[in-house]
Order: sequence, then structure tokens, then C-alpha cells
Amino acid sequence: MGKNMALYDAPFGFIPYGPVLRVQRYAVNTAPVLNFSPGDVVLPGGAVVSTPKGYLMDVLDAAVIVTATPALGAVVSVEDENGAPLQYMAAGRVGNGTIAGYLMIADHPDQIYLAQEDGDSNAITLIEGSQNADIVSATVDAPNTETGRSTQQIDSSSAATDSTNTIKLIRPHEDDTPAVDASPYVRWVCQINEHHYGDTIVGVT
Repeated sequence: MGKNMALYDAPFGFIPYGPVLRVQRYAVNTAPVLNFSPGDVVLPGGAVVSTPKGYLMDVLDAAVIVTATPALGAVVSVEDENGAPLQYMAAGRVGNGTIAGYLMIADHPDQIYLAQEDGDSNAITLIEGSQNADIVSATVDAPNTETGRSTQQIDSSSAATDSTNTIKLIRPHEDDTPAVDASPYVRWVCQINEHHYGDTIVGVT
């Protein structure tokens, strides 16, 4: 593949890359404001909720990913209030009146993920490939309703040495490496920079 390699804009959120180190269940409170879908990086809600599956930590429902806020990890799958699988959890879902359902989240602080850059303003360059970046959604917290997948992406224009950015870039995916510096929408291997369960990964400064 040469430097003219072209990639397609097909966001899929953040998926565990390599070994899945840990997956835990979290609760979504009834009638959420946000949609939740596989691939979403989510934040802790700060409360413990009584559910049919025991006491579980909830996820934040009032905001999307924001800079310098520790994240839990990426959603692997979505369940209703009975534990049955959902394609994604739509905003306003009532569930059992206490919870709308559950999210299974790959939440280990050392977990590695794969995600697509959005190519907005500029693509991530090779020089920026060891820096940090933020997360963006084409439409805030709106999944692809056909696939159920997250539309979250790496905000390419945010790539910088700022250690408060949400994720740490590690390297481009080996299949996309020829497209770096030549095409947007490269998939990058990355890690959460500020994690709810771990020490902050110090970014390039």
C-alpha cells in the first residue's frame, strides 16, 4: 500500500484491542438523558445503585466525555433491566423504574483500545502519534441506529502534549500505518489517559 491509501469515515467507538483485561457491570439510572451504545467511553456517576443484580456503580448521564474528567472505560455490551441484550440503550428508557438497564464496561486502567480519528480540520500526523487527544461524537451521544455502535471518535484536531486530554495515543493500527500523514480516518491504538481506577498516565510534555 502506498502513501495514496484512502480510508473511509466509519466510526465504531472504542473497542478493546488485544487482551480484554476486565469487564464489569454498571447501572444506568431510569430514563437517561443520553443514549448508551457499545463503543462509548463513559464516565462514573458517583453513586451506588440497588439493582436486581446487586449494588452497582452508576454511570454519568448528564454529560458527554469532557477533558480532565476520569473515565471508566468503553462499553462492550448493553443490557436491559432484566439482563437481556440490547442493540443500544435509547435515551428515556424507563426500565424497571429504578434502572434503565446495564452496561458491561472494559474498565481496567491498563486496557488498550482501538478507535478512528475524525479527520476534522487535520488528520493526526505521525509526529502527533505519541501525544494525547480528546474524544468527540459526530452527533453528541447518538449511536449508529443501524448497527447500534457508538459514533465516538478521536478528535484529531485536539492531538497535543496536554496531559489533561482524555486519551493517550500509542500508535496507528498496523493496517492503516501507510495512510498516516496522507489520509484522515486512521485507526489508532490508544489508552485512557485519566482513569477512574488508576493513576493518571502521564502524557508527553
